[in-house]
Amino acid sequence: MIEHYAIYETAGGNIRQWGTCGPGEGALVQPGAGRAVIHGASGPWTALTHYVAAGMPVAYTAEQTAAKKARPAARGYAWDNTTMSLADGRTLAETKAQKRQSIRAEARQRVVARMGEFMGDADMLTLVRTIYLSIAAAARQPTADMQWLIDMAQAVQTAAAAVTAANTKAKVEAVTVAWPA
Repeated sequence: MIEHYAIYETAGGNIRQWGTCGPGEGALVQPGAGRAVIHGASGPWTALTHYVAAGMPVAYTAEQTAAKKARPAARGYAWDNTTMSLADGRTLAETKAQKRQSIRAEARQRVVARMGEFMGDADMLTLVRTIYLSIAAAARQPTADMQWLIDMAQAVQTAAAAVTAANTKAKVEAVTVAWPA
């Protein structure tokens, strides 16, 4: 008979690894520090279907499973079995780095959509803007696309400055970008 096992965090009951083994072999699984193992015939227990409380597997409700599946793709979020919700464990610095990355990614998508792949880099936007602004003001006559690129670079720089100035994770997440039309 196959036996199921799950390795879980002893502090919060979150299942981190699961699988099957031969009869009696579940007791031989080495969970590691801060973790424990449950085993038996009634599994499988996975991270999306169960958590462990008092050494016993407990099934999530359909709503809790849906909430776990809706977890942001960003690192640093963890499921809290006490509140049955996601907890943001990121530091302020991590939150800022992820926000900057998402701003740059959206800028890249917008530039590629309008200008093509060759201009799809936020660093390239800054370079184009810097070169353009180094030309004497009287000689500047930007095309519509050039002006749009300059405005894109400025939008990225303004948003990045707002992220840098933010002193809480909530303020970082509240930063929006005024993208040019």
